[in-house]
Amino acid sequence: MQLINRQLRALAAVIETGNFDRAAQRLNISQSAVSQRIKQLEQQSGHTLLLRGNPPVPTELGKRLMSFYRQAELLESEMFGAHSNRSHNLTIGINADSLGTWFIPAMAEFVKQNQVLLDLKVDDQDETLELLRKGDVIGSISSHKEPISGCDSFHLGDMVYYSVCTEEFKQTYFPNGPSAEHFIDAPALHFGPKDKLQENYLAEHFQLKVAQYRFHQIPSAENYLDFIRRGLAWGLVPELQCQKYIVRGDLIKLTPHIPVFVPLYWHTWTVKSNLVREFTQLILNYCAKHW
Repeated sequence: MQLINRQLRALAAVIETGNFDRAAQRLNISQSAVSQRIKQLEQQSGHTLLLRGNPPVPTELGKRLMSFYRQAELLESEMFGAHSNRSHNLTIGINADSLGTWFIPAMAEFVKQNQVLLDLKVDDQDETLELLRKGDVIGSISSHKEPISGCDSFHLGDMVYYSVCTEEFKQTYFPNGPSAEHFIDAPALHFGPKDKLQENYLAEHFQLKVAQYRFHQIPSAENYLDFIRRGLAWGLVPELQCQKYIVRGDLIKLTPHIPVFVPLYWHTWTVKSNLVREFTQLILNYCAKHW
């Protein structure tokens, strides 16, 4: 039994696959049938729901419908999945550092026990809330505190970062200790174009602008740390991730007296399914215990 009508499923399929043809394949119908169902939904609502482009983009009302769809899909799965082998899908917006450190251990047993299939959408912690606003996810881990309309915000804790490098790198670029002059010459490592950690750190503590220093860019949490361990750059790394390498002597804290605290919040719908409510409590308990 299905509670979500076929018109809304067609809209969701196009948005999720980014293509009418792939949406048709997912729904096992023709591409023209997909277009017709979306047209019917737009006629019923009296508004355009999808901007036809490459890829198709939902309008503001389309985004709100996608948020409703995510909630209804999960509630439908819970209602009728209890008496079948049906899996539950959880789409979550998450930052790369959380994914690379605490998130997998926190939810591993939950996924096993509840037959959950995760769909993780990775973005910068300053950007993940937009995924929830657009209806792409049922919840997101974000650095923003204020909840968006229809959602709650829960403080997970503060992720602590330290500027780290190898001893050899320090001796090469910071022989007399960290200073603005030395940071201009020493190559930094950025995670990606949205990563502002190093930029904000240098601006606040050493009055440097991003145009004044050199940096590499590697959008991979695992390779990011490996790059630093090879003595190729310095960078801000979560303490959860770099502490064991510091203990072993592979890395050192470049400015141990200047930690960077990034508050993280779990945002999800105010009206929660039992599964989301349980998941929320799980990660709150885990972070309270391990951070």
